Amino acid sequence: MLRRIGNLLVELNPVLCSVVLFLFLMSGNVLTLRNAEFLNKKLILSQIENATQQIIDKIENQIIERRNDLELLAELWPNYQPHLQEANFLRDATKIATQKPLYHAINFLDTTSIVRISAPEGRRPDLLGLNVSKLPGRRELHEKVRREAIPLASPPLRLNDGREGMIIWHPVSVTSSGEKKTIGIIAGAFDIGDFLKHVISSVNKTDYDIQIKINGKVYYSDLRPNRGKCIPGTSSSILGVNWEIDAYPAQESHFVNLRKGSLWLFITGTFFSAMAAFLFSIVLISMKQIRKNQIALRASEENYRQLFQVNPHPMLVFNLNTLKILSVNNTAVSVYGYSREEFLNMTIRELRPPEDIPVMESIISNIREGMHKTGVVRHRKKNGEIFHVEIVSHSLQI
Repeated sequence: MLRRIGNLLVELNPVLCSVVLFLFLMSGNVLTLRNAEFLNKKLILSQIENATQQIIDKIENQIIERRNDLELLAELWPNYQPHLQEANFLRDATKIATQKPLYHAINFLDTTSIVRISAPEGRRPDLLGLNVSKLPGRRELHEKVRREAIPLASPPLRLNDGREGMIIWHPVSVTSSGEKKTIGIIAGAFDIGDFLKHVISSVNKTDYDIQIKINGKVYYSDLRPNRGKCIPGTSSSILGVNWEIDAYPAQESHFVNLRKGSLWLFITGTFFSAMAAFLFSIVLISMKQIRKNQIALRASEENYRQLFQVNPHPMLVFNLNTLKILSVNNTAVSVYGYSREEFLNMTIRELRPPEDIPVMESIISNIREGMHKTGVVRHRKKNGEIFHVEIVSHSLQI
């Protein structure tokens, strides 16, 4: 089977075969590149998803932690004695605000949206008595929190001091006669820029830049000029606010290096494919030349064989050491009377009269390479007839 395949390849055009081999190897190379790109892309997306999810989780944890702070204050409010409500709220809210310096202020609003208490005391005295429902973006949220008795967060709003901040609203409810009633709202405000910087500072993101959007508007971005292509990251809704994080792989990040590695893999594969096709063509050309030489050798052997067989003079080939006859031509069969099979079972001693054998062996022992003329000697046919022949011999390497 292998010999047939080899013969078939020899018959084909070496250049065409090498081109076909190159295209075959390149198809595998391209497939490998596509698989590597696919795996790299999956790895990149997985890394980005994990990284952005980590940021979203930290944002959510921070917001939920602040909601829990306000929830604690809302649960404590009904337990305050009426004449000590303001003092106790200031004490507890100030303690929370000072422990977590990101807080801008923690305020208690009545059901008409007027700020009655603002902590820490003295930080924002301008807020006392303020009707927040008259400020942009507050009224609808305030009404929804009061009506549905659920905590909500606002998108970043312009605070009174000009900064942008987020506000978390939490209802204060009491149960009277088995009915739950909202008697006020606690609002915790914090600067959005400081908040996001605090969250990002706790995340290792050396391989990518990020952009954070809140309700579709960008509020944080650390994009570098040579950033990579945007990879959509993670989005989440936290207390009614939509957060989106997009990631941009850095130019020298391991994400980009993976792509470079895939490209180098493709280039290396192309080089080796070309080398394999080149060497294959050389092998085919060499096989073709060997085959050509073999055919020429067989033709030459056949020519010599024909010359040997049809020669009009008797011709024999024998072994110098054993004197065994190896081959005879048609004329020898006709002249001596032996069949070809009989000749091949004889030695040249049997073609001589017994008394001439010692002289023959002496002559043969002195034969050297090249042509040798023995002269006229006596030979014996199968029927015993003695006749004279002139012998000319030539040594052969078999």
